[in-house]
Amino acid sequence: MEFLSSINSFGTVPLLILIVAIFILLFKEVKKENQALSRSFDKHKEYVDAAIKEYKETTDRQIEVQNKQLEKMEERLRSVETDYAEKTYIQEQMSGWRTEIRRIDEKLDRVLLSEAGRKVT
Repeated sequence: MEFLSSINSFGTVPLLILIVAIFILLFKEVKKENQALSRSFDKHKEYVDAAIKEYKETTDRQIEVQNKQLEKMEERLRSVETDYAEKTYIQEQMSGWRTEIRRIDEKLDRVLLSEAGRKVT
């Protein structure tokens, strides 16, 4: 209570001046803290920007390597597809000849067996 009575004894105008002075001092402190935070933010922003730039460069290099590997794999795949198609064509053609050779062989066997059967009788 004594504190309030001593404040009352000063009067309203000096009290308002005191309050304004306190607000000005607090405003200056807040401004200093804000500047310190701003500098800290700028340092962190520079660090993050550098890290992002390094990450982007690294990923770009990795993507480039992967694209080269993908191109090699596509080329290999194309060669396998063409070679496989040629092998398939050759196998189809050879299977036809094999069938014809097998038929001729069977006919020869029948003819030779029938000739051998005639000679025995």
